[in-house]
Amino acid sequence: TGGTNQEVKGQIIVDKSGAQSGKNMINGNYTLAGNEFDIFDEQNNLVDHVTTDASGKAYSKTDLKLGKYTVVETKASQGFVKSATPQKVDLSYVGQEVPVVFDTAYETNQEVKGGITIQKTGAETGTKMWNDNYSLAGNVFKIHKDTINGEVVDEVTTDANGYAKTREDLPLGHYVVEEAQASKGFVKTFKPQDVDITYQGQNVPIVLSLTGGTNQEVKGKIVIDKSGSESKKTPWNTNYSLAGNVFDIHQDNALGKVVAQITTDANGHAETDANLPLGDYYVTESKASQGYVKSFTPQKVTLKYAGQEAALVADMAAGTNQEVTGSTSVIKQDKQTGDNSQGRATFSGAEYTLYHADGTPVKWSEPGQPTPEITSGKKVNRDQVTLRIDDDLHEAGVKHL
Repeated sequence: TGGTNQEVKGQIIVDKSGAQSGKNMINGNYTLAGNEFDIFDEQNNLVDHVTTDASGKAYSKTDLKLGKYTVVETKASQGFVKSATPQKVDLSYVGQEVPVVFDTAYETNQEVKGGITIQKTGAETGTKMWNDNYSLAGNVFKIHKDTINGEVVDEVTTDANGYAKTREDLPLGHYVVEEAQASKGFVKTFKPQDVDITYQGQNVPIVLSLTGGTNQEVKGKIVIDKSGSESKKTPWNTNYSLAGNVFDIHQDNALGKVVAQITTDANGHAETDANLPLGDYYVTESKASQGYVKSFTPQKVTLKYAGQEAALVADMAAGTNQEVTGSTSVIKQDKQTGDNSQGRATFSGAEYTLYHADGTPVKWSEPGQPTPEITSGKKVNRDQVTLRIDDDLHEAGVKHL
């Protein structure tokens, strides 16, 4: 009699995992499903093509002949890098009671990761700082996962060119870049940036995402307060005015470039526009206001960085101008002989009183008025300015009027 025996056949199971995550995906940007493999026999014939399910497993047909096979990955699933290493499997006879044998190819794929590069620039200066009071270096950013309130997964600081880079092992997904601290010379105005690290395919193991933003430069203004040396903020009369004093604002030193010219108001107040870069400035007087000597001493002012919350800084230059004053004198003479008196006549003892143009007497002491000073003659003991001439000078005079 005769008969037949059924050949033992086999099946190959491919079991794919993440190199770091195993079977537990990091987030929804990764999946074990969709990994594709070709299966070749020993003669390099393609005998099957399989695709993994959500568990990472793929099953070949069950009628493969016994022998050695090679499993080659043709497409990585989403979120993973394609492996370049073929897997060897062997469908071997294990006995007459086992009609189908199995072998498993264990495949691990490296998860695609990424990094974020941040570029910070000045809102007005870009990458070219106005001076050394400004720097692109030192801006600190926090990297949040998913939302602005999410977990902080990294913290980075910009270099001198305004760039900051995170580590390059961030999982694929959504991130929010939040400014934690502005660099020197800038206001904390860098707006939160949404960044996605997205899968770029099986041949891109590291995805780099770029985001950027600007910070407003801190600027300043200079305030000038001019007073009279003696009259302070109350001019003696209408011949004096605090308004109209002109000042030049020099950059860096007293002979530096004039970056602004300002004029005082009736209160002796003047200020520049609020657009001066931080730094040193010198205030010099260009023109004194009416009734004053050009005597305002040059003032150095410095606009200093006051922190990331202060968008505007100011510094004041305060000074005084000497009031212009006048003098008057009277000389007594004989109409015929001049300086020589005749007979019993004498120049000594003649008294003169000084009056304002409106007819009121000038006093030795009046609130808000200059104090007269005697230049010749003798003071008569009265409130008003009255002088007595002596024989020697034949003259009486006062100054500081």
